[in-house]
Amino acid sequence: MAHIINLAVQCFLKTLKVAAPTEEERFKMDKEDSDSEEDENVPGPRNSIPMGKDFLPKFCGIFASTIEKIRSISKAINFPPTRTEDFFKLCDAAGIKRLKAVNNHQIRWNSTFSMILRAICLKNSIKLFTNVRKNCVNTFLQISIGN
Repeated sequence: MAHIINLAVQCFLKTLKVAAPTEEERFKMDKEDSDSEEDENVPGPRNSIPMGKDFLPKFCGIFASTIEKIRSISKAINFPPTRTEDFFKLCDAAGIKRLKAVNNHQIRWNSTFSMILRAICLKNSIKLFTNVRKNCVNTFLQISIGN
């Protein structure tokens, strides 16, 4: 039974339409990230479920694009092994336990959920990882263009 539920959820996740967030939605997401010092258990606008007829399509697009980003970051962290070691160093720098990112496997039920939970746990290290990689790519492009 669990396998059938997993297949149904995987099918649902594939059918989600990924839409790029508008500038207003990006601004709201950036603002929510900057409010991260607030306690998550305190009731308020960040912790309430938004209601409205347009909420679901916007939420599904953001949700699907977020899952895709987590998948690609997890793959980047876990291969090659030298990159995993670099990620562990970033975990140490962030004061987080050394854990590998969980890869999502279509045949393993609950793997998407595990991947998301691990990404939440490693959030600060993942931010460092993506910033470092972005800076490396920009530096490489500048060197390539300069030659």
